[in-house]
Amino acid sequence: MIPSRKIKNVLATGFKPKVKRVKCVIKHITNIKLQVYALSLIILVVSGFSNHPYYMGVTEIKHNANSQKLEISIKLFANDLELALKKEFHKSLDLFNGSVDNNNAILNTWCNRHYNLKINSKPYTVIYLGYEIQEEVCWLFLETQLLTTEIKQVDVMQDMLYMHFKDQMHIVSFAMQNISDIQKKINPKSDFCFKN
Repeated sequence: MIPSRKIKNVLATGFKPKVKRVKCVIKHITNIKLQVYALSLIILVVSGFSNHPYYMGVTEIKHNANSQKLEISIKLFANDLELALKKEFHKSLDLFNGSVDNNNAILNTWCNRHYNLKINSKPYTVIYLGYEIQEEVCWLFLETQLLTTEIKQVDVMQDMLYMHFKDQMHIVSFAMQNISDIQKKINPKSDFCFKN
């Protein structure tokens, strides 16, 4: 369920990501993977206070059978993201109270640099929809264009925050009818592969 505040500048696509990530894990995932995912989420939430000892992002990629698109939600520490954006773009930036239009323009460019997706080994366009700040966390929302082929393999390159935090880790979960998996990578490893 989307929090009461609206996602900042999300296009009218019908994309409605859920915030309760642990419940979104597919039933077919092994208990060990579920435990790793749940533990990672707990660490992300608990260490979300100032001077957190962990640098971690959590990404969920879900297939929406109605829209025939992949919906992507990325959870990062807002202060880490803000710091990285300021360094990378050499611009003043305030994700909490700054200009939504300015923030969206920068985040759109940044997501295109640090998040790429291939479906069946072919590059696939990912569309930035918007962001939302929720306490100490920033949610980024993206989606693919319309899927026109059966998905046999999805390759994700995600190196968000790697330039700025050498211990940055990403946990990515992928879920659709014939594929469900969770993978973890630590900087400099940034390639995730999900296949049938």
